[in-house]
Amino acid sequence: MGMFDWVQVEVPLPDGATPDDFREPFDMGDSTFQTKDMDCGLGNYRITEDGLFYLGFDIEAKYDDEGEFLGFERHDDEWGLTDYTGPLTFYSSDKHSQWHQYIAYFDKGKLIKISLDVEAMDYFNSR
Repeated sequence: MGMFDWVQVEVPLPDGATPDDFREPFDMGDSTFQTKDMDCGLGNYRITEDGLFYLGFDIEAKYDDEGEFLGFERHDDEWGLTDYTGPLTFYSSDKHSQWHQYIAYFDKGKLIKISLDVEAMDYFNSR
């Protein structure tokens, strides 16, 4: 499956879905959706209520005193506004195993619109 990034969405979605409609993510707070359109480094992105696109930092590898790998630790206390321009596809399954996929369009970090990716939803939900 490969790496991805998380996306928190604070604006209304075009199909009326809300964060409560989706499965709980893997202990990642309220980052309900995934995307492979950015760096795919387990980064945390946010589309705020006012339509701005932020990147949250960062994932740190943790080791014990002997150099044994312990896992990763997230640091999401630093958020930076992006100047991203282009589409961002993000997706998740809801609590009823139905696929939801959206495409957000940005201009210099400002949300223009979010559309349903109906073709992808039809494909995944018919399987």
